[in-house]
Amino acid sequence: MADAPSDRVEIYRAGGLPEAHALVLLLDGEGIPAWIDNELLQAALGDLPLGWATAPRVTVSRAQEAAARALLARFQKPPAGTPRGAATGDLDCLACGATMGTAHACPACGWSYRQDPEPDAEPPAAGPEAGTAAPASGTEAIPSPGGAESPSGLSRPALWGEVAAVLAVGVVPNLAAAVASACSPTPPPPYWVDAVQLTALSGCQIFVTLYLIHRSGEGWGRFGIARPRGSDLVLGLVLTTMAGLLWAALPDFPSGGSKPGGYPFPLPRYPADFALLVVKYGTATFAEELVTRAYLVTRLEVLLRSRTEAVLVAAVLFASYHIYQGAEAVVYALAFGVMYGAVFLVLRRVWPLAVGHALYDIQIELLAV
Repeated sequence: MADAPSDRVEIYRAGGLPEAHALVLLLDGEGIPAWIDNELLQAALGDLPLGWATAPRVTVSRAQEAAARALLARFQKPPAGTPRGAATGDLDCLACGATMGTAHACPACGWSYRQDPEPDAEPPAAGPEAGTAAPASGTEAIPSPGGAESPSGLSRPALWGEVAAVLAVGVVPNLAAAVASACSPTPPPPYWVDAVQLTALSGCQIFVTLYLIHRSGEGWGRFGIARPRGSDLVLGLVLTTMAGLLWAALPDFPSGGSKPGGYPFPLPRYPADFALLVVKYGTATFAEELVTRAYLVTRLEVLLRSRTEAVLVAAVLFASYHIYQGAEAVVYALAFGVMYGAVFLVLRRVWPLAVGHALYDIQIELLAV
């Protein structure tokens, strides 16, 4: 039987998940859907080098094979100025660009492809003998735990400044409003006023965050912003279900996600209100996922050099502006943030998170009506 155009064919076996994901992002940016086989197997294998059969396999549909292989050739082509040995299959350091050969640690700067270098492995000091000059203090590229570095060229203080700018528009206003509401509760405004206010605030947060990402020159795919797919809706429904199960696992969590005094937000009453409900939560949840997951987790895993710490810090910030709903709501928001942050690390796509979050919030409000 003839091969169908939709059949998946392997175009590349990567040396690890970071390389496989880099190729998939390149293909996805050119409109070519790609998949990684053996991805879950890597978590089971850890650092065991079991060989070619267990390596991550990048696959595309047969109809896209020719275009994908053309991009693969560009992906594999050494850039101008690549150190000697890179074209022969030797590893290059992703921090300073020096040739590493088959060593785990860079002989020039000590950076390693391994996520958990051996405790007794001491990187040699950089100097003239290593064949490359040490970078100027405060301006070096900052590698992340997975081997990918921030390609923007910004120094560590500059990256922290960028993060502070996003926090100033994406977290601090929400936290200030939550503190004010907790200290001095006020009656809910008319539904349309609340919807317009939240939509406008969320729109400003989205604009500033996307603008800073664009200015960094690092590409949208690095922050999980790619073309929406039909699978994003399916994954969003799965995440909505997971959020409901997480809620059910907290037995004392008050109904509706509010304080014991009642649901703290205005509720829709008229047909126009229900239309605003979709707009309000569609915009607000995308802003929250863009800021607290797509942006903060991506930036903090580089700055903190730890994916776990990045997810935890982002989750704490997300939970902080839910304090007006009570302690139990903060605990739930923290658990929700950890779960969504972990899912983002696996998917590296913001759309499923935004869809799942929006559907969950809409469901909660409809149940409170």
